[in-house]
Amino acid sequence: MKSLLLLALGLARTVVLGARIEAERIVVSVRPYKREQRRCPVCGRACDFYDMANRGAPRLWRAMDLARSACYLVLMPI
Repeated sequence: MKSLLLLALGLARTVVLGARIEAERIVVSVRPYKREQRRCPVCGRACDFYDMANRGAPRLWRAMDLARSACYLVLMPI
């Protein structure tokens, strides 16, 4: 199931930790590969964290809907 979610949502360089269905939405917990952490999204080089305010708190994004259900990605803290 995890590999299917990776393909369906286009999650490159990401590890799917789990998925659950809540009411009428799908929540997928993800984290970046260890080697991809602290990478600049523009140039790809290792860099310092620029967003330290929410470090340690999960972040939530709306992803592409799956089977008529809203899908959310939760980035788990490292």
